[in-house]
Amino acid sequence: MTPRRATLTELVDRSHIEHARSYDGVDDDSVAWGRFATEATDIAGAPHAVVCECWWMGRWRADRYPRVVLGPRRAASLMATGVAAEQMSMVVPPWRAFLVEIADSPVVIRDPHAPDGSAPIDRLEVQYSMHHDGQPGWTMLASTAFGTGVQRYNVFSPDWINDALVYEGPADAFSLACDAEDLRALSVLSRLVAGLSLSLATPEALADAVRRAKGKSYRARRRGPSVLRDYVLGDDVRVDVREAVRDYVTRGGRAPRVQHLVRGHWRTQPHGPERALRKWIHVEPYWRGPESERLG
Repeated sequence: MTPRRATLTELVDRSHIEHARSYDGVDDDSVAWGRFATEATDIAGAPHAVVCECWWMGRWRADRYPRVVLGPRRAASLMATGVAAEQMSMVVPPWRAFLVEIADSPVVIRDPHAPDGSAPIDRLEVQYSMHHDGQPGWTMLASTAFGTGVQRYNVFSPDWINDALVYEGPADAFSLACDAEDLRALSVLSRLVAGLSLSLATPEALADAVRRAKGKSYRARRRGPSVLRDYVLGDDVRVDVREAVRDYVTRGGRAPRVQHLVRGHWRTQPHGPERALRKWIHVEPYWRGPESERLG
């Protein structure tokens, strides 16, 4: 049977059920999971991805349906930006569950249900939750429009950024058999999730993303139920690295080029009264070497 990805309206409608048996009146992740595990008997034995999506929907409704919309250049820039392990310990997203939509996504995976056998990953369902021992973990369900997906489950924060992902068994399992290309896709998508969280780490950044969502150009093409709370990160980046991301996901590492892409990074910058506050600054990826000698 050909899989079909739920529409946004279907996700919102189903979230009422999942919220009622998990986070309704509860904010503690461990307590909510205990309720969910007891009451969600209708999905017992379902694929892990289905269980995780239902669990995500309950938290997504509790967080009032945040959706982040990314332009392709911004998405690629975040995918090509490193996040150090010590930085990951400080990454806390604005919401514990959120939806990410990527316009013209540069990440393409094999998809047997797509007409040409491959399709871009354009939707991420992300959850950040606290384990019973107080450690934060991340779950990401990434899918194409045709319903094919790759996932990471319940990964502790320090392990989230990993350029050499492997199949790690139940603690970090994938619902479909992943080849090296799929793992590279998950690697760049994980960087995107971390970078997105850092991009929206201040009230000013969130307010700017809301302002973009209320702009005339975005409102004209907005889709989905009215309950969704939209945040838009635009494409105002200087360097377009989409082709480099596509190339990495599709073929892996290349031999050094005369001009090569230098990965972006994050740093903290003092600001505020007496420069006592700190905020994250994204240093964009850039090409090193003469423009005339870029290869590939």
